[in-house]
Amino acid sequence: MTESTVSFESAPLVTTRVNAKSTLVKVWQFGTLVLTALSLGMAFSHALQMPVRMRLDAYSYLGAQSLYRYYGTIGAVIEPGSVLVAAGLCLIVKKYQPTFALTLTGAICLATALAAWFIFTAPMNAEFIRWHSEGFPPGNWTRFRAQWEYSHFARFGLQLIGYGFLLGSVLVGPAREHV
Repeated sequence: MTESTVSFESAPLVTTRVNAKSTLVKVWQFGTLVLTALSLGMAFSHALQMPVRMRLDAYSYLGAQSLYRYYGTIGAVIEPGSVLVAAGLCLIVKKYQPTFALTLTGAICLATALAAWFIFTAPMNAEFIRWHSEGFPPGNWTRFRAQWEYSHFARFGLQLIGYGFLLGSVLVGPAREHV
């Protein structure tokens, strides 16, 4: 058996050029994923609690709603924030496919989930606040409960899909495309 030697003197140096655009994309992607994950976490907790809440009587259900006080204040920043940073990321990666298509799809899913909150969930929150002030729920309270619960479950699904698309956009690029 003969022994061969490998000389690295003639091998070209491999360098990685980091530019400002690449760094911006990476930082923006990271921020988008973090904000979306935080929002998704709140939505997931609603989905996990749904089977138990659906079995509660009217007064227990109304009492359980007080547990979500911080969801409204913190979620009011995190969820719209995730939509805004995802939209901003779309602008940053608009020249890079398939990154742009995946990012845009994710942003649309997040925006749709937020729109669903305004259309289906927020009116129920207003009803629950009214019931607290009146001290009792109406006779048809289960219709309100169903709308609140199922709107949260649907929003969780939209956010999960949106997060998946955003994560996919990070995995396919565009950091390599900027270098």
